[in-house]
Amino acid sequence: MNGAGRPFGPWQTRFATPGEAILIQASLHSVQPALRRRLCLGALALGLGVTGALAAPPVGAQGLPDFTELVEKVGPAVVGIRTTERTRGAIVVHYGGFISPELPAFVERMHRSGRFVIEDAAHAPGAELNGKMAGGLSDAGCFSFYPTKIMTTGEGGMMVTSRADIAGTVRSLQHRGRDMDNPLESYVVPGRNNRFTEIAAAMGLSQLRCLPQFLAARRRVAAIYDDLLLKSEVFLPLLANGESRPSYWRYVVMPTLKVDRNELQARLREDKISIDWAYDPPLHLQPVFKTTLGTREGMLPKSEAILSRHICLPVHAQMRDIDCEYVVERLLHHVKEMANLTPQTQ
Repeated sequence: MNGAGRPFGPWQTRFATPGEAILIQASLHSVQPALRRRLCLGALALGLGVTGALAAPPVGAQGLPDFTELVEKVGPAVVGIRTTERTRGAIVVHYGGFISPELPAFVERMHRSGRFVIEDAAHAPGAELNGKMAGGLSDAGCFSFYPTKIMTTGEGGMMVTSRADIAGTVRSLQHRGRDMDNPLESYVVPGRNNRFTEIAAAMGLSQLRCLPQFLAARRRVAAIYDDLLLKSEVFLPLLANGESRPSYWRYVVMPTLKVDRNELQARLREDKISIDWAYDPPLHLQPVFKTTLGTREGMLPKSEAILSRHICLPVHAQMRDIDCEYVVERLLHHVKEMANLTPQTQ
């Protein structure tokens, strides 16, 4: 194991990348070097969410993010990403561990016009589309190993790419901007220490061996939720299509009734059930972007409406079938009670 980030056979095998898998000290830094290589001047079209890399721009990169509207739901969609003559590339987020079935065509279209695509795969280790793994469908894929993610190294992340130019830049920036082809200690670009530690890498290898079991357990939980919630007609879950195998970092549902999420969260907390929701507020309404880019409420009305309503149910590898059934039973009970409906027997 090389803490400096030289090719790791197990990492490349598990993430099915023919190129390089480079471990980075902090997960957002796995996005930043990729941007550093590809982003000079112009706009960057962004899908839902996006990592904190944009709030802390990569050293030396110059560009402005251009946030895009959700099409109709929280989930994997890239058709709504707009481009202009100033657009240099796009970051597409695999929200909740879902890969958009439209992604391959979108990447091809972007490449034809000389633009790049980076996958923010922080939610999606092990997710697949058409037999291809998340991170391997574009110019580069970036993963997070933060403690709340599907697999963890305590902190840090990883970038995978089959492009030698991107890999070379990332390795240089991993080592404070060093010229990696020079046997002397020569620094050619501004950078910082992004090296991964041996201890974190050892933890990652242990987690990597467990990743197939983690994914199988999450998919089992999701299948139970899908079955029970579709029967209820009270919630519409985000579903995988036949060619997709999500990793289910999040299990996302949209209520068909008007629901006060905060009240529902408080009620379920009494049942020892934790629910939450992501991107609250949406990224374009974070203070840093409202101040620096002049973004405002109403700018992306569909996204704002959807993100104000969606709910994420608990999903993790240690949940039993009976736990999933209990979550749905209590969820439906409280929602129907709050909507003044008569609870129905499941």
